[in-house]
Amino acid sequence: KVSQHTAYPYAGDVEISVDPQTAAKFAVKVRIPGWARGVENPDGLYTSDLSGAPVLKVNGKEVRYKVTDGYATLERKWRRGDRITLSLPMQPRVITAHEKAAELAGQACVASGPVIYAFESTDNAELGSVALTSGSDCTIERHPELLSGVSTIRCGSAVAIPYYAIANRGRDTSHRVWVARK
Repeated sequence: KVSQHTAYPYAGDVEISVDPQTAAKFAVKVRIPGWARGVENPDGLYTSDLSGAPVLKVNGKEVRYKVTDGYATLERKWRRGDRITLSLPMQPRVITAHEKAAELAGQACVASGPVIYAFESTDNAELGSVALTSGSDCTIERHPELLSGVSTIRCGSAVAIPYYAIANRGRDTSHRVWVARK
């Protein structure tokens, strides 16, 4: 029996309980997303200023792992009550496009985990002047009352909401995913 407990994609902690009926040696593959390893796109189209790396533990002890085809393989003798924990870096990061994507030159977007965020005119009166420097200048803010509970990313005075949540707070709003990069 294997079960998973998480608030992903909004939080980066994942707990996997491994409960075989009898102790046995077998492999468990744990997905380590590309964005969490600094690989925004497998073809190199995007890069980010991600800081931190995924941490994988078995029964509270950090384990070394190699990622193959997006998975860390944990092979060992598993016993009832064993726990795997994965901590993914969820701090905001700024993403830029490859230099050959000419229409995105000098621009960037912001993300947390696998979620891309957008700057909406509802939160940013001067939408055209929003600019990003680095993800370390941004913070995640939880808002349980906003659209049934979404997080925003604040970068200086600019506020971004998850892209999936745009156009839900007014008829005459506009938004931008890609904004100037300072």
